[in-house]
Amino acid sequence: MTEWTILGAGALGCVMAGLLRQRGERVSFMLSARHRGHFHPSLDLITLSGRHELIQSQPRFPEQARQVECLLVFTKAYQVLEALKGLQGLPTSTPIILFHNGLGVAEQVQEL
Repeated sequence: MTEWTILGAGALGCVMAGLLRQRGERVSFMLSARHRGHFHPSLDLITLSGRHELIQSQPRFPEQARQVECLLVFTKAYQVLEALKGLQGLPTSTPIILFHNGLGVAEQVQEL
């Protein structure tokens, strides 16, 4: 089973983590060094019906980029390149799926 690593733990990244965990998928969050001491591995997902569900995830840090199997990027368009440059050692075979609302970023990512 693939582990989905989410870069960008904002609202959309957390919703995606919750949806993936509901399907039984493994999920981790790629965190910057400044968030190292502030990560809580549980999310309280509230469904549209109002049901609360505790979602578990794992933290990952840039030095663990070699372990990433599939990367989902939920940063702002202007943050994508800088965030990916910090992931030294990310295997070239790792799929990177971008979720942003900008143009031209995907072409720049291909050049990395």
